[in-house]
Amino acid sequence: MKGLLISALVFVGYVFSVALSAHLIRVERYSKLFFGMFAAWTPLYFLAYDLTPDHLWVLPAAWTGMPHRLDLWYGYAIFAMNMHNVLDFFFGVNGGFSTCLLLEILRSGARGLATGDLIARFHRPDGTDKIYAWRIPRLAETGYIRMDEQAGTCTLTPKGAVAARIAWLGKRILNLGAGG
Repeated sequence: MKGLLISALVFVGYVFSVALSAHLIRVERYSKLFFGMFAAWTPLYFLAYDLTPDHLWVLPAAWTGMPHRLDLWYGYAIFAMNMHNVLDFFFGVNGGFSTCLLLEILRSGARGLATGDLIARFHRPDGTDKIYAWRIPRLAETGYIRMDEQAGTCTLTPKGAVAARIAWLGKRILNLGAGG
């Protein structure tokens, strides 16, 4: 149980340090930040485990009967899995093109954005379409945006507005800027 509790505390420190670092330095590849911070917090986990008593000043004796090595590695595995969850969330949600589309439409306000403007924002210099071809219809199909064929605009549905605000908050916490 000691390993689990220390793992939780170290994980909280890890998340705060990643967020703080994202605000202080602009990294080119966020995976380096996530793995670098994980490497920095790993020895802190083992140090904290070694320097604290088995009962952690609060645990009842019945909860401290687990073999020392098992508890140590169990806690570390939980820490590693939690770090991986943060990484998955970051790249799966915050870094996704659909999220970028929702944020662009959110920034446009109630008037929405013309689909041509959306397309222009996501073309590569060579003219290839990075995301529009399949994502806009999929966002409409799943209820995140409303497409007005006559006006040629996309607006957020209530579901899309909630998703865009959550994405905006996540990007703000990690200091990702407008493009993600």
